[in-house]
Parts: sequence; C-alpha cells; structure tokens
Amino acid sequence: MTRFLHIVATQRPAPIGTDGQNRAMYTCSYMAEGVGPVLKWEECLAWLLVQAGVCVGLNTDIFIGPVASNPPGAGPLVTISEYPGAPPRGIHNGGASTANKYERLTAQVIARAEDPEAAMNRALACFRTLGAIYNVDVAV
Repeated sequence: MTRFLHIVATQRPAPIGTDGQNRAMYTCSYMAEGVGPVLKWEECLAWLLVQAGVCVGLNTDIFIGPVASNPPGAGPLVTISEYPGAPPRGIHNGGASTANKYERLTAQVIARAEDPEAAMNRALACFRTLGAIYNVDVAV
C-alpha cells in the first residue's frame, strides 16, 4: 500500500505529434508527494487509471517504463514513464530514514491512437482522473 498526499497535473494534455507508427500523441505530466519509500510510482498511476475505468490493464492498453515508449496497436494506448523529480521533503521527526520522508515524484503520461480524437479523449480521461487527487492509498 502506498500513500500519496497528492497527485496533480502540471498542465492540460497537449498534442506532441505522432509516433513511429504514425499515431497521434497527447501528453500530460504529473507530480506527486508520497510517503516514502514509493517503489512502484508508474504502477500506482496505472492502478488508479484501471480502477477509474479509464484503462483495462497493464500490458493491455496501458504500458509503463521507457521500454514501452512505442507499444503496438491502433489504440488508444497509454504509456507512463517516470522522470526525475525533486529531492525528498523531510518531516520534523523523520531522522535519516527514507521511510520518514515524503518523496516527490514526476511522471509523463502519453495517450496515443491512430485516431487523433481517440488519443485526445484518452489523454483527457487520464487528466480528469489523475489531475487532482489528495490523500489516497494505492494498493500496489
């Protein structure tokens, strides 16, 4: 179980061109603070999208990590990639343990599909699901 103080979008989804299979891509970035240690940040975002009914499941229509940057299929598909965040925020009685700090995380979520409208709609569904979440426990 992972506890997040918040997960917020940094902007509304925006088009970023097409991928190697000529599918339209829309992206949005997300920031979070989680009670450390957060071991599976990308999986936590995927879990939230599946629980909300936005996606079906991992390796079906949602893919994680840098290797999954161009999954096969017409879409809509979602890829989630973590990228460097900020250093952890300590708490007044936390000591040196990572478990006593709030980790600050960031990730990029890209929706892609052969139909540009389908890619945009999936990106907006992700944005509306992940855009402003507070005090949530994720079962990953």
